[in-house]
Amino acid sequence: MRTTEILPEVNVIDAILLFRRFGIDVTGMAPETLREARRQLIHRHHPDRGGNLDTAQSINAAFDLLKDGVPKYRGSPFALGSFRRTHQNRRDQLLAVKLCYPEYPEWVWAGCSGDVPGRADIAVQDFTDINFIKKSMWELSGQSEYEYTIWGFDGRIFRGHVAVFGAPKAFNYMADAMATFQTRGSNRYECRAVFVHEEASRDLYLIYADGKHRGDAPVKMKHYSFNLNPGNDVDFVRELPDLLDRLKEDNRSLGARTDTASAA
Repeated sequence: MRTTEILPEVNVIDAILLFRRFGIDVTGMAPETLREARRQLIHRHHPDRGGNLDTAQSINAAFDLLKDGVPKYRGSPFALGSFRRTHQNRRDQLLAVKLCYPEYPEWVWAGCSGDVPGRADIAVQDFTDINFIKKSMWELSGQSEYEYTIWGFDGRIFRGHVAVFGAPKAFNYMADAMATFQTRGSNRYECRAVFVHEEASRDLYLIYADGKHRGDAPVKMKHYSFNLNPGNDVDFVRELPDLLDRLKEDNRSLGARTDTASAA
């Protein structure tokens, strides 16, 4: 049967969008209500009534994926945790939640993996506001879909962090954003260095250290944390100040050689 060919090509997002294409929002819909919605659509699009076979089969395939109910995330009995266990793909989780909350702007979803963002408002129009940082990096990166986490290091431990959609061309702006957030925000600390963690590759880059921007030639770092938080690698954190000192000394030596060459 052709249905067996169609079913593997339909995922949860496709199923939700298919019902929406027919004017039916299935998010938060109880199984029995969804079953009735499916019955009405099949009645309307059945080939015996002049409908299209592919459309009818697609409706059935979508219903099979959603027949146990679709979470709405707003007081729905279908818990988000249950949805996570059923659909483990991170991207599908995020897309599903975004469909349920179309009022949230794209940039606010950075750092989310199936959870609803806390807020989308911007209280202060500068880098002391996390949402201003998120929106700015998204815009400066050409509305990128690639996710980065910016980390601030105070010389002893990692302090602030914020997830953004960004791109390497915005690394120096990310450095300015974290340095400002960490030194002038509500909880103020020194900011000796700024790092970015690239979600896709899981690579960590040093983009700012001791007053010098390195975004145009970021230094790739290696840590052995069990997750993307470099602060969870104790040895990395302990050795980092010495590494920053060596980089600072190298910069001084390079600057001295440049001055000598210029004078000559």
